[in-house]
Amino acid sequence: MGLIDNVLYKGQYLFIGSFSTEAFKLVDRVHHLYRSFTFARNDFCLKISSGSAYRIIGSFNLGNKLMNSVSSTGDHDGYLTVLEASK
Repeated sequence: MGLIDNVLYKGQYLFIGSFSTEAFKLVDRVHHLYRSFTFARNDFCLKISSGSAYRIIGSFNLGNKLMNSVSSTGDHDGYLTVLEASK
């Protein structure tokens, strides 16, 4: 599952995406279970940078990983991957 949006910033388009791999479980009703945010991000970035105008140029720590006794961001590591289009 993914969400992609774009923003015009300093004359350039920034595409922002959030991804997770999911599983669906039918019991009494449909349940939404995420499997991996990190895998989905890495998989998407590797696939889009393979044979396209995009290439991975780095990563950035957003500092938003949360892991405590009350809340968790799951396997999200707090990093974003930066891709750049060559055309």
